Amino acid sequence: MHKTVNLLGVVEVAEMLGIGRRAVVDLIRTHQLTAKKLPGRTGAYVLTPEDVEAYRKVRDEKAAS
Repeated sequence: MHKTVNLLGVVEVAEMLGIGRRAVVDLIRTHQLTAKKLPGRTGAYVLTPEDVEAYRKVRDEKAAS
């Protein structure tokens, strides 16, 4: 049996986090947000909902302190 994995694009993640697309890419490039890059020089980034929620939790904890 295969497990279905839901992947999110940069635009979806930006909407979830309430930030811009460029900010999401910057978070990925600075290793604050985990993503996979699709093949090719201009391959898109894809992220799992779990990785986005993990980042959101850390971000919210920092904001609360």
